[in-house]
Amino acid sequence: MVIGFIGMAVTLVLFYLADAIRLGPWAAVILLSILSLFVNGAHGMIGGAASMDFGGRKAAATAAGLFDGVQYLAGAFVGMAVGWITQDFGWQAWKLWPVPFALIGAAVMATLWNTTPRGRGGH
Repeated sequence: MVIGFIGMAVTLVLFYLADAIRLGPWAAVILLSILSLFVNGAHGMIGGAASMDFGGRKAAATAAGLFDGVQYLAGAFVGMAVGWITQDFGWQAWKLWPVPFALIGAAVMATLWNTTPRGRGGH
């Protein structure tokens, strides 16, 4: 997940720079595809590994559903924030404002790099 978050930050900065120096739509397609890889990789780690850690054998599906539900709820708020930011500051602003959050996520996840479960997960 640390690699995913750092990859998100780097890709967003590259996306901003590619647009600033007018590399064209193909650069945007390539960079958005790479960004999607990092975002979906982190999502998959949370949805799969964390749901087993928190839910255990008996409640992994419930934990995965709760994780997905919270992510979609957060996505609704992020969608409103992106709308507000782009309306007030222009389209260029949305490309860089997530970078600090990705770096904070990487730092938080780095503290858990070698952590292993102490006992049985969940129930």
